[in-house]
Amino acid sequence: MLKKHTNSFSVTLPLKEPTQRVGIIHKPNKNLPNTLTDRQEEILKILKLGKKHVQEIIKKMRGDSTLRTIQRDLMKLKDLDLISSKKSGKFVMWMLKQK
Repeated sequence: MLKKHTNSFSVTLPLKEPTQRVGIIHKPNKNLPNTLTDRQEEILKILKLGKKHVQEIIKKMRGDSTLRTIQRDLMKLKDLDLISSKKSGKFVMWMLKQK
């Protein structure tokens, strides 16, 4: 189906099969070093107190780490199988991995 718009057009093609939603899957990097930074150690200490979302972790951190830096550290700790995450409403809660 061809649809004309002001200064443009769009084409819609019918599909025989329904489309599927495609998600992004995080693949752990197995080549990570096993040593943790001071900041990552601090994140683990904070999570020993219970589940936290990233903003709560940032508030409890010493220094001035950015959101992106903390997110990278959380993903590395998850790749090392030290912590896990669970979606809770609009937040992702981070917690120590159950042994």
